Amino acid sequence: MASNPGANAQSLGVAASLSENEEDWLSLLRLLIAPQSLDGVIVFLNPVAAARTNSHLTGLLQTQTGQTFVVSASAHEHLRNSHEFNETRWKMLAIETSEGLTVAILSSKRSA
Repeated sequence: MASNPGANAQSLGVAASLSENEEDWLSLLRLLIAPQSLDGVIVFLNPVAAARTNSHLTGLLQTQTGQTFVVSASAHEHLRNSHEFNETRWKMLAIETSEGLTVAILSSKRSA
């Protein structure tokens, strides 16, 4: 029986929030709030985007490797999300800042 090499592949969302463009920022929020079928997200943040992230996703950049980050209700409010708030949890796989660029790799933690 032939095996399917893609059967165990994970789906990643890559959020390059490197500009001050409002749509870039909202795309990042949408990705973290409603990951749908994503298993993980890689987020790239320059200093401006990192400061903005800190103000609306409090705790993300302070989350250490192996810890869990929970998307707050205020992030939903920023998107004017009319849906009932459902907590979204991510496990921080790695986070590093070098020369002003912060890269965070998160894995979704689905509810059982």
